[in-house]
Amino acid sequence: MGGGLQRAVASKAVPALKALLAAGANINAIAADGSTAVMFTKAGEPDDLKALEILCRYKPDIRVKDWRGRDLVREAIDRERCGGRPEMRRLLERFFPETDFNAA
Repeated sequence: MGGGLQRAVASKAVPALKALLAAGANINAIAADGSTAVMFTKAGEPDDLKALEILCRYKPDIRVKDWRGRDLVREAIDRERCGGRPEMRRLLERFFPETDFNAA
């Protein structure tokens, strides 16, 4: 795993996540394994959504692709279509209204 933001999100350490962001951590930092902090929210579980909402306030690049070639927009669409869980998409739409989720 990579940097501090990634570790904070992966370990569900919301206070540490908030502190790192407030201190100016790079929201789009890419770790040695190619991950960014928002990639660690892709499971869409309640703790992931809480972290994602915090991260979205800092406008991360949600189009960075993981090792499979998938970005967070694609993950959010699949959570809704395949799992009946629209929460991630709704959250991303609120913070990134310019994103065309239908074209993704």
